[in-house]
Amino acid sequence: MQLPTELWLNIKSFLPRSSKHLVSDMKAWTLTPEERHYQIWSTIFRDETWLNSMVERQLNPVLVGYDLYNTPKRENESGWNFKYLTLVLGMASRDGNLGKNGASAEHAMLLKSLQPHEYLQDEIYFTKKKLVLNIYDCTFDYWCMILTQPDRLIFQESSSKPLSAYLYWRDETYQIRAICSQHIVGLINGSFNIEPKIVSLKWEHLPECQPIQHVFATSRGKWFTTAARNENGWIANFKRRPITSIAEECSWRIKPRLEQ
Repeated sequence: MQLPTELWLNIKSFLPRSSKHLVSDMKAWTLTPEERHYQIWSTIFRDETWLNSMVERQLNPVLVGYDLYNTPKRENESGWNFKYLTLVLGMASRDGNLGKNGASAEHAMLLKSLQPHEYLQDEIYFTKKKLVLNIYDCTFDYWCMILTQPDRLIFQESSSKPLSAYLYWRDETYQIRAICSQHIVGLINGSFNIEPKIVSLKWEHLPECQPIQHVFATSRGKWFTTAARNENGWIANFKRRPITSIAEECSWRIKPRLEQ
């Protein structure tokens, strides 16, 4: 027997915000932005302990990756169809630098707050959810985002421009926000470097609404590339780094200035 829509809505109104999407999945109606927001976050977190701890540290966790959109799962070179996201903690301070306020000390709390998972080399595998989450930025207090597949944060077909997306934990609009092609660096002739892989994404940090730029790279991408910046201090492109300079300080680590 199919229950009337009015009754479904009445049931839904009594549920906690993090569970409303479960009823929506049983009934074909469109989720509100708030319900969609908590659907995504509750897919990853079983409780809000770690998230609230980060907010107390004046941090605003953000999920990054095109797979935030409800699109068919994409297959990578290995043929698997897991979605791929990364969790970022960097924030913009008044002088334009990034700071995490010792968030790495709460690593155990982070793992405990997550849904059932497998943990392998700073990447979380939610097998039942068909999702891989990179948590490298939450593990270290220095600036080098190491991902196994940074190119999977981007969606690009031969006939389309590259796109990505981000979703903040604290956002009054609850919206999945787009990262357009002009804010994506790391593409050569319409495709990613085969080796090494490295990409930077620029988006609007909340709640300050200030632009911020992050670099995501494989371990080889970290050491074998360097970044060229424009007059405003933002990364404009990447190039291969000479072997003789590998022992020098990594010039691509991000501490961008905010635009005036």
